[in-house]
Amino acid sequence: MPKSPISDRVKPYLDDPLVTKIQDRDLAQLDSPLLNEIIASVDLNLRGLKDVYDDGNTNSARHCGRFSSTIMISRGWEFLDHAHSTTNVDIIVDRICKNSTTTSTPGIYKNVKEKVLPRLISDGSLELSDDGRFVKRVMPYPVSSKYHVLKHVLQNRVLITQQINQFTIPSRVQFFPQVTDSLLDRSKQKQFFTRDYDALVSVDVIRPRVINNRDYTLAKAYLCDDKQLFRWQSVLETSDPIRLGFKELLEAQGEYGGFISQSEIVQMLSTNPRIASRLIRHADQMGLAEQTHTLYFEDALSRQISGTKLVLNFHQLKNVGTLLTLCRSMPDAVKILKSLRVNNEVNEIDLLSEFNPIDVGKLRNTLIDVGCVSKENWDKDEIWTIVPNKEVEDCLLEIETLLAKSRRITEDESNINRLSDYFPKDVDEDRIRREVEKIDKEFIDDIGHDL
Repeated sequence: MPKSPISDRVKPYLDDPLVTKIQDRDLAQLDSPLLNEIIASVDLNLRGLKDVYDDGNTNSARHCGRFSSTIMISRGWEFLDHAHSTTNVDIIVDRICKNSTTTSTPGIYKNVKEKVLPRLISDGSLELSDDGRFVKRVMPYPVSSKYHVLKHVLQNRVLITQQINQFTIPSRVQFFPQVTDSLLDRSKQKQFFTRDYDALVSVDVIRPRVINNRDYTLAKAYLCDDKQLFRWQSVLETSDPIRLGFKELLEAQGEYGGFISQSEIVQMLSTNPRIASRLIRHADQMGLAEQTHTLYFEDALSRQISGTKLVLNFHQLKNVGTLLTLCRSMPDAVKILKSLRVNNEVNEIDLLSEFNPIDVGKLRNTLIDVGCVSKENWDKDEIWTIVPNKEVEDCLLEIETLLAKSRRITEDESNINRLSDYFPKDVDEDRIRREVEKIDKEFIDDIGHDL
């Protein structure tokens, strides 16, 4: 049997000392269709889980148990990611504990130390010092992230049997609805299909819908995809003020780079700010946008838009939309970010002599929390240094580009109040709810025309 070709994604790293130890048959599997399905679904599942926890769902522990493979993969990825910016094992574990919302800190610490780290050592993704306190060598992330999934999911007979549906179902409906029975027919583990399907519904990764009198399944991500923008605009383009208000919210989100916080929506609702949280929930319910949170747990709306990859594509950074939202309120943010991107580092002492110290502190803390700037370098000498190998430079350029347009919008008072006419103080909230139900049905019916 001829050997499978090695992926172009892997070839640049074939001379790495740790990559050279991977067997050829494993290297050839790093671009297999099933492995790519799993990787594509991990982000969707993890986003759903985090939203459940951030919302304070009382069944959080039960959700976590249903998605143990997703959590295992994500913690392995996070350790490998941080190992490129610091070698101290305790610091890496502390970062993972800080970033996780799916269980208590002692539970995460124990899991990472006793399960995640030994797996990464055993499969050769990293090597530690003799005392186990420092990372001596780590495999390049583009290879190790896939190799981790291959060794501990695809080649783990128990996990692949028990939880494979949780990865194949989202990947198969991510870009187009599928007849639910067809998903069951294609499942390799039919005995677990109902259990896994219900688990995915419970964290809103997938949504069952009746279309053309048949049971279909679609991904929440499909509804929010930029390819559905024209369909949304058509459904919302009427004389009805409620629909026009949601259309205005959709357009504002596009102008704001695909990520808009509740406080920014409140500004647009100057005469009726109390309704902002309800509009976020309604938009999420319809699939017009996805309800999410900033790093500081403020509600927000997120959706993919054309012309930028900010919302979805920087997987090694955490919640980059928060950075965009913060910078919109800082007049000097673009200058600081451009200096950081061009020079790869900036001295905070120099920034404090030129810019508002409070703004500088907020921006620095957010850049560290997102993962753009090294906390160790700042702790050491107050230098902001870009974390390597995480596409930070591309991310900062995207932020600068979006700010060039969106800040002009926020400085325009007529645009700040743009939702007030559609949702005045005396708006009937029951009427909004009824209209949302009609919009949802019409949108789904319109999808049916393409099936």
